[in-house]
Amino acid sequence: FTRAHLDPFYERAHQVCQIGPYTYKAEDWQDQRAKPLAFKSDRVTTSISQYAPRYPFSEEYRQEIERTSNITTFLYANVIEIVTDETTQTVTHLRVASSPDRQFVLRAKIFILATGGLENARLLLASHQQQSAGLGNQNDLVGRFFMDRPILSCTLIPYSHQLLEETALYDIYRTKSIPVMARVHLTQALMRHEHLLNNGAQLFPRPLAKQREATVALRSLVSAIGDRKLPENLFQQLRLALRGSDYIIAAGFWAALRQLPPLRRGSWSYLPYEKSRFSQFEIFYQLEQTPDPNNRVILSTERDYFGQNKIEIHWRLNEIDIQNAIRIQEIWAEEFDKAGLGELQFARQREDWKFEKPAMHHHIGTTRMHNDPKQGVVDANCKVHGISNLFIGGSSVFPTSGYANPTLTIIALALRLADHIKTRMN
Repeated sequence: FTRAHLDPFYERAHQVCQIGPYTYKAEDWQDQRAKPLAFKSDRVTTSISQYAPRYPFSEEYRQEIERTSNITTFLYANVIEIVTDETTQTVTHLRVASSPDRQFVLRAKIFILATGGLENARLLLASHQQQSAGLGNQNDLVGRFFMDRPILSCTLIPYSHQLLEETALYDIYRTKSIPVMARVHLTQALMRHEHLLNNGAQLFPRPLAKQREATVALRSLVSAIGDRKLPENLFQQLRLALRGSDYIIAAGFWAALRQLPPLRRGSWSYLPYEKSRFSQFEIFYQLEQTPDPNNRVILSTERDYFGQNKIEIHWRLNEIDIQNAIRIQEIWAEEFDKAGLGELQFARQREDWKFEKPAMHHHIGTTRMHNDPKQGVVDANCKVHGISNLFIGGSSVFPTSGYANPTLTIIALALRLADHIKTRMN
């Protein structure tokens, strides 16, 4: 199905997440202080990510579930096997354990597997009582096409310090009462024309390398003094701090300690005079991976607390992924320069790339969707091929990964699946 088919479910997902209107165009979120960068061509553009508050999921919906009479929640209940009838076409029950020696059975008419992009595949593979290869795995597809989002970093040296005053929208910035963050990415037209994978870049201002090292060393020393102990590498930390003493003195001792806002919280655009101490941008960009059947999740011989097989992950970037990353950086470098914004410095050789570890932990594709059972594990309604009453929810059904955070699409597909099951039951 198309994006247009999902649009109504995305709008409903916005309500579930308690975020703003269903629009991601930068111009719909700009204000006088925060505007998108003015690129000179139609190859690069800016779009917006919205951030949801945590309490609806951690508090509000939990309390609602506790109050609802037609929902029973079992805590500390670990599903260890999905069991079918002799035909293997209908799930009859789940084997559940709260400890290795305490098990029970859950029966239902319909089962929805929604345990994450890794565990969904592991449970299907581990449920091999009736099918030796695991449930839904008659075509050896369960666990294959595993994708994550690798994060590469490079450096943007501004041609003018004014750029640091013009990038507030690329921080986690509150506008229209919603926290948003702008990202730079290639346009759909260019990606189709050059057959490129999706991508998105985040901008974070940074001091020079020696200044950053001095700040980190200073933090370490202050923390050690606060704990009334000296670090083992005291002289090395002092040397690094002294190398950047001009920066620390100019920025102010305590202000320097705040120079590196955590990526998760942002807030650098709200800093007062300290912002003038930044000299460059570190650019983190998320890359879409190709769905490669050799990237996969399999069962390990190692066992967990319940005696179940753990997983073993086989994952790598293939040549298409690598060549895409190189080309994307080349285009960004050209466009940042053409717009008079700055010089993008990046490594052209794969062995010199700066990967941020770990990756995004967006586990995608291990039970991919396709109407042909020879190409996917679930159909368009998220039902496992060949099993009448087993459905899967989550990012494991995504056939491709894109670059954006998967949560909203997971919720949109969950709403769509809920509608389908309600219709079926009625």
